[in-house]
Amino acid sequence: MGKLTKIVYEKLKESFGEAVRKEHPLLPKNKGVSFKADVSVRRGENDFIFVEIEEGQPHPDTNVGKYWMYLRENPATKATLVQILGKEFSVTTNNYKSRVDLAEFIAQKIKKEYPRFEYHAKKLNRLPQEYEIKLEEIAEEVISYIRGIATADRQERGWVSRGNRAAAR
Repeated sequence: MGKLTKIVYEKLKESFGEAVRKEHPLLPKNKGVSFKADVSVRRGENDFIFVEIEEGQPHPDTNVGKYWMYLRENPATKATLVQILGKEFSVTTNNYKSRVDLAEFIAQKIKKEYPRFEYHAKKLNRLPQEYEIKLEEIAEEVISYIRGIATADRQERGWVSRGNRAAAR
C-alpha cells in the first residue's frame, strides 16, 4: 500500500468508521486469481465504493478490468469504482494516456453489461515533485472527491457517514 493510499484509508476511516476496509478481497484465491481493492467503503448490504489509487503501477486499465470479474461473481453487488490517477499521470507526463483511455473504455463496457457499476476517474493535476511535499493536501483533495461521490447518492440510498455526519451533508 502506497503512502497516499495509507493516508486516504486513515482519513476515510475517521469519516466512515467501520464501513471502511483496506485491501478488500474481490475474488477468492480459489478462483485462480487474487484481486483486491486498495480501499472500500460499505454503503449498504451489497453496495460498495471501491477506491483504487494508482501510485506505483501505471496500469489503470488492469485495476478497472478486475471489477468486471468481481461483478460477474457477485451478481447482487453494486460497485462504484473511484480511480485516482497519481504521480505517474501528472501534468508533466502523458506517457500513459493510452492506458487511461483503455481504462475508460473498459469501464464503459462493464457499465453496459452491469448497470450496477459506476466509474469515476480523477487525475490529480500536480507536478511530480509535489507528491512528496504536499501528500496531506493531496489526500484531502482525494477525500473530498470521494466524499462528493458518496454524498451525491446519499438521499437516494439513505446512506450517511458514521463518524462525520456533517461532512456528508
